[in-house]
Amino acid sequence: MDHKINYHIWSGIVLPFYRQDPRDPVAIKCLIETVQNLYSDKSAHESLNWISEWQLVDQYLELLPEDSWATEKKKSLLAAWLAYSIHEWPSGVLYGKDGATASQCQEILDAVDELQALDRKAEYADLCKDVRAKTRLYRDRLVPPS
Repeated sequence: MDHKINYHIWSGIVLPFYRQDPRDPVAIKCLIETVQNLYSDKSAHESLNWISEWQLVDQYLELLPEDSWATEKKKSLLAAWLAYSIHEWPSGVLYGKDGATASQCQEILDAVDELQALDRKAEYADLCKDVRAKTRLYRDRLVPPS
């Protein structure tokens, strides 16, 4: 529940399983499914170079690009990040906790393109359209078109 399990099970089984072979899709998936344990354990997280759920999903998809579970997870992560980026609108577009720079706006637009490419059923079409429009308007405020 909530991507977290008993710490002793996680630290005694899941983490060593991942460390044994960080290219094993099953080990990666186990770590993704329990990512809150990783985020809660500063030393373990640091030892894995502060890897994020996003990076783990990308790693998994490199190995199994057609996996529907991972594709749905990636879509969910992208959609949540994009929705967050515009939640302060009309004040601005966020990148992390700060307003996006012009180059970060391009990263957001690239993420919209990625989500649209993954979203074969157009479940996120409205979100993508909204984020694209607001990000472009915001970017134009930062760097007016010439």
